[in-house]
Amino acid sequence: MQITKYEHACLDITEDNTRLIIDPGGFTQSLKDFSHIDVVVITHMHGDHFDPNLLQKIIEHSPQVKIFTTKEVAQKFTANTQVANLAKPVSVGDITDRVFWATASFV
Repeated sequence: MQITKYEHACLDITEDNTRLIIDPGGFTQSLKDFSHIDVVVITHMHGDHFDPNLLQKIIEHSPQVKIFTTKEVAQKFTANTQVANLAKPVSVGDITDRVFWATASFV
């Protein structure tokens, strides 16, 4: 597993062939590689965790990406977005993620 921390709240986690981005917000300036992203998790609506422009760049370079988030964010950004079910882990590729809206735990 490789974990890269970008500005403020953004994490880039790669496990084998699966890449997960958490909270690509407005302060995330050094995230430049938008290719091969499988999953994005947006934990909440604040601009430092949710930037629609970054999400659009990710979708343009990784059209298969799945975005899991809160109902509030999903109402603002609908492309590729699913509201996460807190009772059910999300599995994409080599990563299983159980989302808790303040933290995310990875198995």
